[in-house]
Amino acid sequence: MQLKLNDLDARITRIERIVANQVEAAQHLDEVQGNVRQLRGRLEELEHSNERWRSSSAICTPIWTTPGGRGGRAAAGAAAAGGAAAGGASGETAAVAGAATPAPRPVQPQQRAVLGRAGGVYPGV
Repeated sequence: MQLKLNDLDARITRIERIVANQVEAAQHLDEVQGNVRQLRGRLEELEHSNERWRSSSAICTPIWTTPGGRGGRAAAGAAAAGGAAAGGASGETAAVAGAATPAPRPVQPQQRAVLGRAGGVYPGV
């Protein structure tokens, strides 16, 4: 009779240990799922912020800059001014070409946060 009691006691102890491990695993799983929910929320915030930044920086992108350097209006104005200096165009054409290229304005402090720069010059900003 004592042998059966010892055997039952050992089985109960083993079952209690298994249940405790399962409870601990379930708690850990709940914690991990909470962390995943939190990270997904943060990811959505960052994606939204990135989207806003991209749309605002697209507005502030200089239209006269090309990957190789200055181009567009600035290059056309410089070419016209260079032609006028060489005598290939009248002084009036050079003045009009120079007027077509507006002087760049410095970036305002509130725009620096959007642009992610400490300074710089962007026309039309």
